[in-house]
Amino acid sequence: MVKRNGIREEFYREKLLNSMVVACRKRPVPLTILQEALGRVEGQLFDRYDQEVTSSQVGEQVLRELATLDEVAFVRFASVYREFDCLEQFSEIIQKLKSNPVLV
Repeated sequence: MVKRNGIREEFYREKLLNSMVVACRKRPVPLTILQEALGRVEGQLFDRYDQEVTSSQVGEQVLRELATLDEVAFVRFASVYREFDCLEQFSEIIQKLKSNPVLV
């Protein structure tokens, strides 16, 4: 996987699952559902990309999954992944989520 700073790093399934678990903390999303979502993320990434995948491609795929599972978890993950630094960014993503959760 290629990170934003250009460094290449091995894809760690558990690391990504842990990030999803943190986003879903105190939310009604069972671990089994997150594991299934992660399986879909991996499957889609392997289907679309031959060798290397960027961390942003991984993050966007996780966001698509979380948007369908839990809106709060989606916003939490997005705020860290997209590095929100102001309230307007939260407001924008919430409005996009309300209008079309699949395309966020």
